[in-house]
Amino acid sequence: MQCVEFQCFPNNQQNVSQPQFKAKYKFTVFNSRGEEIPTTVYTGTQQLHGYFEYIRRDLLISHVQPADELQLQLTISVTFDTITRVSQAPTKQISYPEPRVEEVAQGLSTMYTDGKLADFTIIVKDRQFNTHKVVLAARSPVFAAMLEPHTEEAQKGRVTISDVDCDVMDEMLRFIYSGSCPRLSQFGLELLAAADRFHLPGLKAMADQALRNNLAVDSACRNLVFADMYNALDLKQEAIRFIVYNISNVIQTDNWIELTNSHPNLVTEIVASLIGGDSKKGNNANIVPQINLGSPVNGLLEAPPHKRMRFSTSTTSSQGNDNI
Repeated sequence: MQCVEFQCFPNNQQNVSQPQFKAKYKFTVFNSRGEEIPTTVYTGTQQLHGYFEYIRRDLLISHVQPADELQLQLTISVTFDTITRVSQAPTKQISYPEPRVEEVAQGLSTMYTDGKLADFTIIVKDRQFNTHKVVLAARSPVFAAMLEPHTEEAQKGRVTISDVDCDVMDEMLRFIYSGSCPRLSQFGLELLAAADRFHLPGLKAMADQALRNNLAVDSACRNLVFADMYNALDLKQEAIRFIVYNISNVIQTDNWIELTNSHPNLVTEIVASLIGGDSKKGNNANIVPQINLGSPVNGLLEAPPHKRMRFSTSTTSSQGNDNI
């Protein structure tokens, strides 16, 4: 007779804690009346570990009479011995270096400055900008649509843009290649318009913030017009708030006169804010009776006469085969 040790490994994996099953057995001899005969042959329990165990026949027969009955009683008890086996060392946490975004921006900026491998030309007045189709298409959905293989611009490899200043185009392209705009404060309004036109939300947000940080009495009305035209809501709200706080000085500027003549809807928003819109937010509403917005003329509020200075807000694209 033999007893074999049982072992179980779940899911064929040996790198987890495993229960180990062991069997214990006992042999007992009974007489014809069912009484247990005391013997010295395996009357105790024996724990096996996978080896063969034998009972000598002559020892067993010496304790058994012909009328006796030999019964083999097997008692199995299961014990658990936790065995932990690890197939490999724990995984070491690896820290990776931060992405070097600056190097990518520097490389693309150098590519724009050098003009190497350029395959598309943007013509603005008498200046040519050597660019790369893949970069323009990746950064601007407007350029991406323009550079589809079937378009005239893509086939000719050039486009003429006649209503954008050269410096503004240069700054916009630098942003497209590097994400930076060195002269943002100088061309904030123009870059806001260009960013809206070419769908560059990052540049538009930068221009919006720069203009909000540099609002002045002489420029607030002009900024408000551009904010309304190009849907820069944060800039528009900030410009209206600035004008309300500085209304006595703003109405003395030439830009206020232009605003009342060309954009009466914005004047209405300013007046509504003066009367009660901002007062609910804690602003001083007592300034309203102290200011003179002028007398109504043709339904508009007009300030005292000053020399008028026109400013252009037109960004209408010219029509042409290779113009935008």
